[in-house]
Amino acid sequence: MFYGEYFHSIDRKGRLILPAKFREVAKSHFVEKFFVTRGLDTCLFMFPEEEWRTQENKFKAISFTKQQSRTFNRL
Repeated sequence: MFYGEYFHSIDRKGRLILPAKFREVAKSHFVEKFFVTRGLDTCLFMFPEEEWRTQENKFKAISFTKQQSRTFNRL
């Protein structure tokens, strides 16, 4: 799991540069693919692919009949 607070900008091509610390950890754990999504409190969440699939399944399990759940999943 990656934790930390970093301030970055998006380049002209819409790319986000992954902090060097994260690149090193990813390389040492053979992580090649990440999912970046809007997080809470104006943050971005970044997940390695395997963890994203786990989180995605949890999101799918949230009741779609509740307004608050639908709003969260749209986030």
